[in-house]
Amino acid sequence: MKLLFEYALCLFSAVIFLTAEQDKRRPLGVPYFQVVTPGYPTESLDTTKLDVIIKIPYDAIQFLKKGSTFEAEYELSVSLQDADDYQIEERIRQYTVTCNRYRETISSLEFDLKKQTFYLQPDEYKCTIELTDMDTHKSRRQTITVNLTRFKEEVVLSDLLLIHTDVSEDDFPMGLPVIPSRITDSDSVFFIYYKVRIPFDEYSFISKIISVEDEIVSEETVVKKTTATIEEELLEHSQFDVPGNKFKLQLEIEQEGKTSQAELVIEVKWRGLTTHVSDLDEAIEQIRYIATRDELATILRARGEKREELFKQFWEKRDPSPNTPQNELMDEYFNRVRYANEKFGSFRDGWKTAMGRIFILFGPPDDIEINHFARDGRSYQRWHYYVINRSFVFVDYNGFGDYELLEPYSSPYGSVPR
Repeated sequence: MKLLFEYALCLFSAVIFLTAEQDKRRPLGVPYFQVVTPGYPTESLDTTKLDVIIKIPYDAIQFLKKGSTFEAEYELSVSLQDADDYQIEERIRQYTVTCNRYRETISSLEFDLKKQTFYLQPDEYKCTIELTDMDTHKSRRQTITVNLTRFKEEVVLSDLLLIHTDVSEDDFPMGLPVIPSRITDSDSVFFIYYKVRIPFDEYSFISKIISVEDEIVSEETVVKKTTATIEEELLEHSQFDVPGNKFKLQLEIEQEGKTSQAELVIEVKWRGLTTHVSDLDEAIEQIRYIATRDELATILRARGEKREELFKQFWEKRDPSPNTPQNELMDEYFNRVRYANEKFGSFRDGWKTAMGRIFILFGPPDDIEINHFARDGRSYQRWHYYVINRSFVFVDYNGFGDYELLEPYSSPYGSVPR
């Protein structure tokens, strides 16, 4: 019998080369994005600079085929409100993204990066970002509280930004921001961008690495001398062996009793881990469709770093291209989990539903038949998969859109979530 995971691997290869017209028939979930809002000092104590940096992964927006290329259009709205919810400013921009290959359009590793810069009084604000896909007309909104009050001080350190120095753009001449703040366990160094405002004189610069248990792993103090009111810096920092998968970088400047501090929590991912995994325990539960009962039981019994190591080994055995930084099959699997949660979730997480399960295992169907007015009064959907010569029929027994498989699917291994 052909193993279920071989089916998934076969479908993974097929999905990459689906046409844009096929992809357009499938309704997308709500678009998603990631954002950071670093604040920076200016030469004036009455003004501070706020950067709103938004990362839009390509798989979050809908691409359409345009001749020999693929295009996606989206709209970004960025608005600022004061502490009394009075709107100070709103900017609405439309953008077009062009790709030459279809594979790029469904990748979470490819992304568009946009920045809006505001000059404000040092105060507290609410920043609201809304992303709208111009093809699906679906939107997602996120509101962030921004506190810029500390920039009233003469001695002040900006927020910290993890950057990738190998790539730069006009908006990011020092390097591209890494959003969210993650490095891999194979990175020997990482780079932090920041600014300081300080009078012309010597000052102390203190750098600390702090573990999640709030223990200082490393600490270094150097004496620097300013050459301008505003200093723009790029800190190269060695990665330390920090227990756990997170640590905090804390920077501090001190001059004649005046101090300013900023910190950044950085997550350490093992090389090859998909960006779609943010909760390891949840991700372990979600592999039950393709893991053998013994594999899953062994991982679930483990604790701490051992559990993460077993999860890592599970996917390393299934990496179709072990010589590349990404595990494409793992990335595709958890991308389907994310989509299933957005598309099929109700009173249960979408990945636990019948439609979610089939979608995760076999990907988007080649064709869907929908019958909302069957003779028994129920709604039916039939999903056709031509590559594996199979069809799955779903029925809505209760009329609330909670579809179940008409004939339960028995996999060679793996289990149904409890």
